[in-house]
Amino acid sequence: MAKKAQSGRWHEKHDVFDDGRVIIYRSEVRGKINPTWQCYLTTPNTKGRIRKSTKTTDKTKAISIATNELIKAEGRLQQGLPLNPIRFSEVCTDYLRSLKKQAEQNLITQNNYDNQKRVITGSIEPHLGDLYLHQINARHIEDYQINRRTIGREKGNAVKAGTLNKDNSYIRSIYKYALSANLITSMPLIKNYKGGTQRLSFSYDEMLQLRKDLFSWVNNLPKDSAPHV
Repeated sequence: MAKKAQSGRWHEKHDVFDDGRVIIYRSEVRGKINPTWQCYLTTPNTKGRIRKSTKTTDKTKAISIATNELIKAEGRLQQGLPLNPIRFSEVCTDYLRSLKKQAEQNLITQNNYDNQKRVITGSIEPHLGDLYLHQINARHIEDYQINRRTIGREKGNAVKAGTLNKDNSYIRSIYKYALSANLITSMPLIKNYKGGTQRLSFSYDEMLQLRKDLFSWVNNLPKDSAPHV
């Protein structure tokens, strides 16, 4: 049953399951009613809520859309994911704001803050910022490292392993901040970058083929061309 809110914020409000989990409503702003249905979604034992537009003026469709969004939200929770996903860029902003306060209170040096802000806003956030925090995995971190090195080469300024590992420490700090704020339940594996030339290695089948080819080469040598073989 539609209800008139005392505050006047709601023009119409409908609790789909009569338990507060799915609420659709129309808002009234400056005396004008928005015909598009909005929805509020909440789940038991979790903080926060999801507020979004159903993008429809049809009440039946709005209920269906809102219910489907609740099912998706509950699915995320069952996987240990947040009710309301947050993007990496949003956490970067909050983290740097917290870091700035620490610098102002002399808990960290101004130089530390300046360095982190420069790398995060100039390199890390542009690459990872649009991704949801819980979606980022080891592959995304490796892609960032490759991209960082590529950009460095193009500018004629090779990025060393130590620089990439410093970047990794900043990414870890951002995730630790998110964990402490209960924005996520886990963080991705962030391996330190190893520089230098990697030693060639072969699979067992490749080793057998290599040995076969080597024996064939030795057997086909003229007898007087390599008496020591």
